Amino acid sequence: MIVQNTSVSITTADLKDGLPTVILSQLGRLDGAIEKEFTLVSDRMVWMVISESFIFGAFVTAVVNYRKGDLSLVILSLIVALPIVGILIALFVLHAINAAHAAAGVLKQKRERLEMMFAGDLRVTLVSSKQDSHAAGNVPPKYLPWVFVITWLGLLTVAIVEMHR
Repeated sequence: MIVQNTSVSITTADLKDGLPTVILSQLGRLDGAIEKEFTLVSDRMVWMVISESFIFGAFVTAVVNYRKGDLSLVILSLIVALPIVGILIALFVLHAINAAHAAAGVLKQKRERLEMMFAGDLRVTLVSSKQDSHAAGNVPPKYLPWVFVITWLGLLTVAIVEMHR
């Protein structure tokens, strides 16, 4: 039996009849899909931080090796290109994270509609996408890429100003 009406309420008595197995299966599938989206967010954050650290290390090495009057095209190119690459990585990761959050939000709404079908004693309270704790938990993936963008813009600006002194 597939229940399409969310005004239906499933009680403990219904569990004995095995009626909600399809709904429980759907809840499991939705939970798995939500978990996958948040795993993608986590993976993207780790990848971004590791990538940015390598790029930052290369940038510092290029800046330390730059000497006034040195017209080494390679070093000058690195000092300009590495911040641009760092900015692009942060923006691409931010876009991918926003896509995963949007997908997880849709899945959470579907899950919440199904959960509402269970009577109060059978309903499990999970973190809703509407709760403050959900928003607070997403602060790092939403704002850390912007921290990298701002940092790289500042470093690029300082490097260019210093090169022209």
